[in-house]
Parts: sequence; structure tokens; C-alpha cells
Amino acid sequence: MDAPPSCVKDFGQVRRRIIDVAVDELTGKDGLLIEWKPTKQGGRKVTGLEFRFKPNPHLFLF
Repeated sequence: MDAPPSCVKDFGQVRRRIIDVAVDELTGKDGLLIEWKPTKQGGRKVTGLEFRFKPNPHLFLF
């Protein structure tokens, strides 16, 4: 992911600097609908990410 060292321990920074930027770019360029959520196991610490990709049905109407 090439996350800077300052982002490794702060998931908020990872979300803002990497995930949100990538999701916005893919939505704009490829017309994908992307849903994602962090996964946690028993606490507050994020242990993984779950992504779901769907083609945007409205993209083909234009």
C-alpha cells in the first residue's frame, strides 16, 4: 500500500489519505460502485478491510 509510517498506527489517516482517495478515483474513472467497511475482532482495533465492487448501472444509461 506504500502507507507512510505516520499512517501505520492511525486508521483515520489511512482512510483519509489512501482509501477515500482510491475509492473516489475508481468511482470517477471506472464507474464502479464501491462499498467498504473495516473489520474488527472484539475491540476497537481494525484488523482488516472488506471491499465490494459493483458496476454502476446508471453509467450505461448516458
